[in-house]
Amino acid sequence: MLRITMIALCLAPLLLLGCSDDTSRPTPDQNVPHEGGTPDQGVLDQAAPVEGGATGKEQITVNEDLLGALEVRFLKGRCLGRASINADDADARAAVVGFVQALVATIPLDGSKPTSDNDLLALVPGDNAIDDWAEDPADTTKGPWLITTNAFDWIDGGGQPFEDNGFEAAAGEKYLKPGKTWELSLELVNMASTTGAEAAFQGAKWDEGKAP
Repeated sequence: MLRITMIALCLAPLLLLGCSDDTSRPTPDQNVPHEGGTPDQGVLDQAAPVEGGATGKEQITVNEDLLGALEVRFLKGRCLGRASINADDADARAAVVGFVQALVATIPLDGSKPTSDNDLLALVPGDNAIDDWAEDPADTTKGPWLITTNAFDWIDGGGQPFEDNGFEAAAGEKYLKPGKTWELSLELVNMASTTGAEAAFQGAKWDEGKAP
């Protein structure tokens, strides 16, 4: 009996240790590395932004209702605008659409630029910057023109949607295509926000038209 009692006393501490909680086990609130050693992002950053984070919209439409001309309207980020060409055949359509697509590719979708008049002017393509389109030498304004007063000084009779939605400035240029009789006129507008640009684009009905 004495021997049994002695054995029980020796085993008791071991039994108590076996029943105690494993304090080395991490709690749900700890940052537990997954395989490969990276932390659980669901714990570290519950509000991680979606990759890209773009908030603006991009759209290009073609107005074919003009007599002997085409007009391509575009929206991207906080910018919108239009480019018109004095011809309406298939080659002219491809040329003006290509010009606009190349221009739009340089405009940030998230509205991070332009934030100044100089930023806006920098987006206006220079001489021979896109497909050999050259600045019109007959244009009395050297370099891009710029209007910063209000939308009505830019587009008389049609400025309301732009003025109401945060018009900041408009810039533009005239171009010629070597070997062609084409003339291309560009107007590029900076709005105060991406939402304002989209609202103005729709308010002016520039979203109506055919896909390029």
